[in-house]
Amino acid sequence: MKQYVMPLLAAVLLSMPVGAVAQQAPPDHNSMMSQLTDAQRAQIMPIMQDGMQRSRSIMGAAHEREMAALSAEHRARVQAVLDQLPAPPPRPAAGQGPPPRNGPGMHGDGGHFRAAGQQIDAVLTPAETQAVIAVGQDARTQLKAVQDDMHNKISPILTDAQRQTMDQMKQNRGMRPHTDDAGMYLLMGARAAMGAERQP
Repeated sequence: MKQYVMPLLAAVLLSMPVGAVAQQAPPDHNSMMSQLTDAQRAQIMPIMQDGMQRSRSIMGAAHEREMAALSAEHRARVQAVLDQLPAPPPRPAAGQGPPPRNGPGMHGDGGHFRAAGQQIDAVLTPAETQAVIAVGQDARTQLKAVQDDMHNKISPILTDAQRQTMDQMKQNRGMRPHTDDAGMYLLMGARAAMGAERQP
């Protein structure tokens, strides 16, 4: 966990409100991380660790609520799909960046994750689908509150130029549309639980 916290700084800050955007080539994770001083890292690390712990707790609780909304038969069938998920990739060493977005990470293994979500969607009744989505939306609201709290604590630590870099990365990734999907909510909750079990 400790090795992976700083590489996750970009992912968490990407959810923050967009401010001024520098007119330059889109920054990547490594260029952003290189802008932080050792003193900034020392201040940001505890904030990130606390935010990650709170986020995992939210997702774990949401996953339990989502599974509880299913009938016993459907819960067993969904669990069978979840049990087939590949294990999360090893945490990269500090400075190596996050896992590849199209590799065997949260949505990786060549579309395996997305295909598993479709299998789950096919199992659920309309009522179960709506119940899972409602829980997932509530969890997203709670996660946004955690991210906003982290932003309020981290923003004063950054320089104006660093804040511009974070805002531009957020804007670039914010172009991807989000679709509420019960299968994906269940998979993300299960994935978060798997990741928590692998924490040092």
